[in-house]
Amino acid sequence: YVEYVCVKCNGKEKKRVGFTCKSRFCNRCGKIYIEKWVEKQTERILEVGHRHIVFTIPEELRNIFYHNRELLKDLSDKAAEVIQYWYREKSRKRGYEVGIIAVIHTFGRDLKFNPHVHVLVTEGAIDKNKIWKEVGFIPYEYLRKAWQKVLLDLIKQK
Repeated sequence: YVEYVCVKCNGKEKKRVGFTCKSRFCNRCGKIYIEKWVEKQTERILEVGHRHIVFTIPEELRNIFYHNRELLKDLSDKAAEVIQYWYREKSRKRGYEVGIIAVIHTFGRDLKFNPHVHVLVTEGAIDKNKIWKEVGFIPYEYLRKAWQKVLLDLIKQK
């Protein structure tokens, strides 16, 4: 690293600037990358209640995703699709628009290949008149069956 010292205040002000590799996998640089990403998302996020939903790939299907990494690119869109469909059905003609942030993780804590999608979903939506509407929980059985169908359709398509 380089340390800069302010000559006007006799060295009271100091600034250290580290040299970085800019890799997200580096402990130091990755932390910086994550902090910037979180800051950006925090600016975008609505100040309403949210739900955290995790969509996992069954162990029996992981090998397919391991050998065809192209499939991974579609996972966050497919998870969002499952949630958006439920909100569309719930709203019928009111045209609900829900807030969704989705992030794909390809490994678990044990560093074994375990692709899954973390989704942050607003606990409500904006209708076509731009009015906020509270919406309750999304039923687990719907999420499970819809995700299963979306995954199997994705595998068939590719």
